Amino acid sequence: MLVMKQEPRKNDTIATFFEGKKETQYSGIPYKIRNAAKHGATGLLLVTDPLHNVAITAQGYLWNSLYMKGQGNPSYNICEENANIPAVQVNRDVINEIFGSVDSLRTLQRKIDESMHPGSFVVPGIEIDLSVSVGKKEFPSSNVIGWLEGSDPVLKDEFIVIGAHYDHIGVSPIPNHLNDSIMNGADDNASGTAAVMAVAKAFAASDKKPARSVLFMLFTAEERGLIGSDYYTKNPLFPLEKTVAMINMDMVGRNGNDTVYVIGQQYNPDLAALVNATIPEAGLKKEEMMMDLYRSSDYYPFYKKGISAIGLTSGLHNDYHGVGDNPDKINHVKVQKIAQLAYKVAWQIADSNNYYTIIEH
Repeated sequence: MLVMKQEPRKNDTIATFFEGKKETQYSGIPYKIRNAAKHGATGLLLVTDPLHNVAITAQGYLWNSLYMKGQGNPSYNICEENANIPAVQVNRDVINEIFGSVDSLRTLQRKIDESMHPGSFVVPGIEIDLSVSVGKKEFPSSNVIGWLEGSDPVLKDEFIVIGAHYDHIGVSPIPNHLNDSIMNGADDNASGTAAVMAVAKAFAASDKKPARSVLFMLFTAEERGLIGSDYYTKNPLFPLEKTVAMINMDMVGRNGNDTVYVIGQQYNPDLAALVNATIPEAGLKKEEMMMDLYRSSDYYPFYKKGISAIGLTSGLHNDYHGVGDNPDKINHVKVQKIAQLAYKVAWQIADSNNYYTIIEH
């Protein structure tokens, strides 16, 4: 099966069938893989939609959502969870072989955008031979976890997780004008790591302990595919069925003094309501993210296990995954405010007997 990336009418300024320029779950490659498998596909070819993109070269990605994460060797999670089919991105040569030309595919896409009806059809005389191989390398790495036991005799056996990833992506193949090639990751995600440590310090310093227990987690290998958080949810130190909620901080130190994005609120309405109500108390204002990034950080493995999980972030910037993500650009006031928000929300969860529903993604 061959599908185009993104979704129809992606440049609409007004939401019609989808949500205009704001990406929905249906544009995500993992969703397309699962949907293809559901409809009987044994393999999936992905092409960059030519109507909205000039460059349609197959791209290399560094993690399992196939969301582009900078330069590096092409690496895919070829079998999406619950959809055991290989998926690869193909280039102009393959498009020409199947459709005759890129213009033919562009014309087909234009018809789909105009009619908003599927354009699926069988291509006669085309047979695809798809071969994939997997190379395995082992690198030792660890999650770092702190545990604050709750004070209630019963509720102390329930947990809230406050997390962030501490890894980054290493060295750039292209040095900057100062011949600096080290990508320090000050915002991504030293800022979130520092915020988790600050929240842990605040909980530990409090004279009163919350009813529930609190886990402070710093995850490894987020940049390589949420590996650390995924490992924990499959090998938990404490029962996942007793884990009530998860708050994650990823890139919390840029873009002004007082704005914050809440990731995953549409899938976690109860927890989102608590977060949104607490935002003004931390001196922050919520902004809406145009992209659906809910599969992009360490909250997602928890959500997949049925745990309500929210992400806090100050958003993307031009230094994202580059050599310019340096400590001198971090807004310490911003980190402090988002850490205070996480603390206030986490305390309310940990010191109550409330539970939080999720909506399937």
